[in-house]
Amino acid sequence: GKGLGAAAVEAEDPTNTFMGNPRGLALVSSGANNFLVYADQQASTAVNQNCQIRALNLTPDVNNPPAGSLLGTSIPAFKISTVVGDYALGCNPAGAAPANTSLGSGTNTKLYNTEGIASDGTNLFHASFNDHCILKTAANGATTVAVGTCGTAGTTALIRFPTAIVVDPNYAADGNFFFADAPDLNPTRIRYVNFRNTSVTVGNFTIPAASPPFAQVTTLWSIALGNGARVY
Repeated sequence: GKGLGAAAVEAEDPTNTFMGNPRGLALVSSGANNFLVYADQQASTAVNQNCQIRALNLTPDVNNPPAGSLLGTSIPAFKISTVVGDYALGCNPAGAAPANTSLGSGTNTKLYNTEGIASDGTNLFHASFNDHCILKTAANGATTVAVGTCGTAGTTALIRFPTAIVVDPNYAADGNFFFADAPDLNPTRIRYVNFRNTSVTVGNFTIPAASPPFAQVTTLWSIALGNGARVY
């Protein structure tokens, strides 16, 4: 990165890339390539803003290697490109969008204050902090609402302010993950998302089965933090 500025150039040298507020990091493999994926965010609702998920192709740019592909986007060796969202589209709430709602594909997807990101090896999950939901981008770039109802905060089946996401390695093939749900009037909660149609055991917890196509969201424990504090 080279400081604060518009992330508006694709296939860009990483030392020449502007950023807004980078959030979340995930190392993702796709084909023969590894990618460092991060979210770039700005707290606004306007066009021409850094509300994107971007990826650096970690393949060295030696002897003209072929480009790699991530989430349907071709990225040259050791270059950065946007894989979800778009600078020109800017930051846009999804509106009243319940689970399984389609939000577009690739750079046609509108994002809003993305925080944590994680990959299950196929899909990319990303927390939409101000939109109170967690999104899933499939290998072909299609983005849907995975958990919660975008635009509506809640404390039970709904989400307040999701931050960190960690995929459960025991059930990565199912896309199961943990996430931190930050407070405003409530303790921060560590929650678990089960996509399986059978129950799963996580430590001393038994997580009920999901009812496909909807996931089962279970709170594992709460953490009392100071006002405005977050878990990353």
